[in-house]
Amino acid sequence: RPTVHYIVDLCREYPQIAVFLALAIGYYVGKIKIFGFNLGSTAGVLLASLVIGQMNIEITDLLKTVAFALFIFCIGYKVGPQFFNSLKKEGLSFLCLSLVVALTGLAVAIILGKLLGFDKGTTAGLLGGAMTQSAVIGTAEGAIKHLSVPSSAKAILVSNIAVAYAITYVFGTAGLVIFCKVV
Repeated sequence: RPTVHYIVDLCREYPQIAVFLALAIGYYVGKIKIFGFNLGSTAGVLLASLVIGQMNIEITDLLKTVAFALFIFCIGYKVGPQFFNSLKKEGLSFLCLSLVVALTGLAVAIILGKLLGFDKGTTAGLLGGAMTQSAVIGTAEGAIKHLSVPSSAKAILVSNIAVAYAITYVFGTAGLVIFCKVV
């Protein structure tokens, strides 16, 4: 049996290995520069997670919750002080701008979801990734848990959130950089 099968079996038995493997590989993939541009560690981890996710590894709810909480904590720890400092100076204009961006993003995601026939999970992942808002993942998963559909359908919707988020996050980040350079 090839070594790859042993690695896959090990990751299926201990899913935390797969999570940390995605973090390690993604961190280094995000640092690779191509034409002076790199994806960054977050996008690298998301891409590595998509690839590792093809091994069909069952991640427990506890591991998902802890990993997501750590991710949100790290983002808040990094961005929090800048956020509150900016509110002191130009708080009202930032509040208005954030409302316009959030509502426009939500409207576009809903319209595209309906036009393209996406399910609720894919549409939520599209919104979260394109807007680079990780909080959408937790909110959407919580809403899906309260839907009156079978557990298997809920699992598919939750899976679609993660996949759509990971794919659109890269384009949401790169698209913003390209837009800013063009404008």
